[in-house]
Amino acid sequence: MKKIVIVIISLFILAILGISLLSNREVQTVEDIDQISYQDTFTQNEEEYIVYYWQEGCYFCELIDDDVTDFANNGGIPIYVVDMQENINQNAWYDWQLHHDTYDEIIGEVVNGEEEFFSEINVEDYTEDTEIRWDIVQNDNNEIIAKHRTPFPNIDITSADQIEITGTPTMIHIKNETVANYTIGADEAIELLNSHR
Repeated sequence: MKKIVIVIISLFILAILGISLLSNREVQTVEDIDQISYQDTFTQNEEEYIVYYWQEGCYFCELIDDDVTDFANNGGIPIYVVDMQENINQNAWYDWQLHHDTYDEIIGEVVNGEEEFFSEINVEDYTEDTEIRWDIVQNDNNEIIAKHRTPFPNIDITSADQIEITGTPTMIHIKNETVANYTIGADEAIELLNSHR
């Protein structure tokens, strides 16, 4: 009888320890953070949280990995991860093809191996533009294209169907089921995390 009581007490203590260890797991990597679909951006149970749009191999995501994991362990609000490489999240990407079809400009052509810009074109208008990033490239048809590299995402979103992720890292701070802050890039993401420590 004494052995049975000791076994029961031991099992009880082990169960308590096991539950305690599982519930206090520390996040070691971004992959350890609870992952959601982009469609669940507005539907988490908490009143306030951050959704981090991330992808493996993203240089700028790797720059903030330590900040993100530290925030997951010590931040003032929950953080969720949307893996932008997952098929279920592909519709959240910004439509770069439509963007280029709309904003890229043919500014010249290559003739006999020489670049010839159209007479009305001043290349510096593109290369020195401080508001829009342009790349000057040549396509397979020997046209010289000014490729428009500055996205115009919709950041005034009210539903997941309106999300347009132009690149990673992107973070959306949700408060009371609305967007409180929308950040694009590593520096802005770190500022957002630091404001909720």
